[in-house]
Amino acid sequence: MGFLSRLLEGSGIHASKIGDAIEENPFKVLPVMMYEAHKYNEERAKREFNLTVDDIIDWIDEDGGFNGGLLPSFVEAWKNSMGKDVPDARPEDIETAKKKEMKMTKITSN
Repeated sequence: MGFLSRLLEGSGIHASKIGDAIEENPFKVLPVMMYEAHKYNEERAKREFNLTVDDIIDWIDEDGGFNGGLLPSFVEAWKNSMGKDVPDARPEDIETAKKKEMKMTKITSN
């Protein structure tokens, strides 16, 4: 997920709007995400990185574009990583949150 910081800084996209940005223009955003992810991984591994976003776009096109395997597998891996190591909410935590929300609703509506 370290690449997301670079993506957000370089693109000006707010973290809460990544999904919207992908939906608005997947042809631009997804290759940039792949580029930043690949660059981040290569730099962390102390390997030379000399690709461009256009190289990533060519790579996607050569694989069949949106119908190929590369882009869908990247999107799936990214989606899965967003919830990785996030604990499931326990039922008692959900009930406590609901009670707190109800109290706040009563306070703010008075």
